[in-house]
Amino acid sequence: SNQICENRLCVVGCRSDNSCPDDQACINKQCRDPCDGATTCGSCAECRVVNHGVQCRCPTGTIGNPQITCVKPPVRCDGSCNCDQSTGFCTVACDNNKECSCGEVCMAGVCSMKCSSNIACPQGYVCEDG
Repeated sequence: SNQICENRLCVVGCRSDNSCPDDQACINKQCRDPCDGATTCGSCAECRVVNHGVQCRCPTGTIGNPQITCVKPPVRCDGSCNCDQSTGFCTVACDNNKECSCGEVCMAGVCSMKCSSNIACPQGYVCEDG
């Protein structure tokens, strides 16, 4: 197994990514999954390891910057959905947060995107009470 010399003792560990399997990286002298960090990728993004490096991407059906956040794209009302007349976009009814997509919360019976500033909102949206 991979061992390194620490304080004149042989211990399991690594000094570089090349000592680790391709789906791991040498982090603090240990081969670890670099996707395990809570802040490796943005919220609702997928993380995968390729050749010791992290690749973040937005899941199918979502848009955004995977380093920041991925969201469902807003859908314009076309008669086939519940419509928010003030925005012209479809809404999803809900009773609790579990009924909403990743990155959304149930507010006033409608799934709404969570935000902390307007920067995190898709075009046509603003952050309220964030």
